Amino acid sequence: MVAQALAKFAKIELDLSAYRGNYNSRNSPKNLPSDKQIMLWYEQIPNPQWQYVFGLMAAYGISNHEFFKRYGICKPTWIRHCWAIRAMGFMPNPMAARMMAHSEQEHFKTYQRWINKSQEEKMEEED
Repeated sequence: MVAQALAKFAKIELDLSAYRGNYNSRNSPKNLPSDKQIMLWYEQIPNPQWQYVFGLMAAYGISNHEFFKRYGICKPTWIRHCWAIRAMGFMPNPMAARMMAHSEQEHFKTYQRWINKSQEEKMEEED
């Protein structure tokens, strides 16, 4: 969990293990939204505070289930997954894994399979 990793970094004793979800990388493949779709959803949120929350989730991979229950947009983990995939293009995988409180192996195994051809080409152009 990101909050647990942040607390550890700040040397704050905090046990959030009771809030850990039942995430499993072996779940069936997801039809994740494109960055364009995420931006369209962002622009459709009328409340500026919730729009801000959504923006944080899309930009930094933060998860907030309440937001999605309120607006019924998509599963919260989908936005987090999209961030993880985008992060592969602009930061080292070990860093992205740490930011999401994953092991490097779990992060790579979970997200590498969702990189599509256009994302691969974009990453190659930036090298």
